[in-house]
Amino acid sequence: LTAEGFTPWSDDVGIYSMSDEIGHHEDDMPWEWWEERLWTYDPQYAAENRGLVLDAWLRYVQQ
Repeated sequence: LTAEGFTPWSDDVGIYSMSDEIGHHEDDMPWEWWEERLWTYDPQYAAENRGLVLDAWLRYVQQ
């Protein structure tokens, strides 16, 4: 993706180009900063623990 091709999205905070040559928005942190703070979705873990999450959610909704 070129800088020109990324232009429609370049004004939004939190949007990153797949190209390392295109920088992030000036009001945003670089991707490396976010990478240390975000957790990824693990479908295996989600499948194994869906009951716990569902039970907690149902208890919360019923309050």
